[in-house]
Amino acid sequence: MTRVRRSTAVAVLLTLGTVPAVTVPFAGAAQAAGVIRYTYIDLGNLGATGDSGSSLAHRVNAAGQVVGYTDVASGPTAHAFRWQDGTMTDLGTYYISRYTLSTAAGINAGGDAVGHGNVNSTEPPHALLFRDGKISDLGTGLGTGSGSYAKDVNDAGTVVGGRFTKASASHRAVVWRNGKIIDLGTLGGTDPHQYGTDSEAFAVNNRGVVVGAAMPRNGSPLHAFLWDGTRMRDLGTLGGNNEATRAFDVNDQNQVTGESPTAEGRLHAFSWQGGTMRDLGVPAGFTSSTGAGINIHGQVAGVAGTARDFFDPEARHRAVVSVDGTMTELQPLVDGLPPGLTLGGATSINDSGAIVGWSCRGECWLDERRVYGNAFMLVPQAG
Repeated sequence: MTRVRRSTAVAVLLTLGTVPAVTVPFAGAAQAAGVIRYTYIDLGNLGATGDSGSSLAHRVNAAGQVVGYTDVASGPTAHAFRWQDGTMTDLGTYYISRYTLSTAAGINAGGDAVGHGNVNSTEPPHALLFRDGKISDLGTGLGTGSGSYAKDVNDAGTVVGGRFTKASASHRAVVWRNGKIIDLGTLGGTDPHQYGTDSEAFAVNNRGVVVGAAMPRNGSPLHAFLWDGTRMRDLGTLGGNNEATRAFDVNDQNQVTGESPTAEGRLHAFSWQGGTMRDLGVPAGFTSSTGAGINIHGQVAGVAGTARDFFDPEARHRAVVSVDGTMTELQPLVDGLPPGLTLGGATSINDSGAIVGWSCRGECWLDERRVYGNAFMLVPQAG
């Protein structure tokens, strides 16, 4: 761990008692049925000061620890970070170089983080484990020239993600457990294209259930899957088959969220449980949505888009949440947002309802006009 910076906004909030703790108690059904308001926390970055640095949050655990990646002042690259109680800590890199990158995508209750990064000057990135100030290479099991990445880790230390034999090869979903790498296979199909995806794992719960996306027997596009330790189950779609269906998160009740095409050909966020996939819809004025994270209460955080077609020059992204089965834009529900800041996407929601994600300075356009801001946390207000 090489560098820390304290987020001034968080320090002020905590000192004044505005937010008694990041892990606020869940407000319960009464609040969930109404409108929840949130307090904004800027998680900062470890790059240049002012408006030139940025960061992105991937996951928040029950203790309010957040992981993601941030610009760093030491070089033109990004490093994995862990944030807690106002302090952002640089988790460092496995291979020491000014141009070496790392990122953290998942964190468990014990604070173990996983992600990926460079392990030498020639190989593709490998999956990494960040634990107690040390970084471990989880490997690939495929030999020289292969790569891997980790997306999530549960409280037992089971890690999920993907690997590939070489940079141009298709990806396969894998589990790292007790020093072994388990290939999860596919839903019967394979991707014949370079840089394709046979399967990819995005999340694992504390039951060891894994979710992701895999190629079905009849070929493209990908379908969401749930792996229970013995077999991979196809979760189906919302009625469409023109786009991939992906499962991005699963809670400890085996509720799943992700994105799937509807019969009209639009990608919508879904909630899946016990064989039934439910369309979470889109907020007014939006055309698409994605469920990125789900907590134990079934609340879903994600992103919505406004694109009318692939070439829409006015398309943009906004962070959204579903607390009662309906997707709602978060921006109007947040107190303390700096002028000109846009909440571009939510990536995770913990069991207390705290949400993390990424922001933009100005509008979150889908093209080169987009300027990233800092990672954020939204804390639900009591009441």
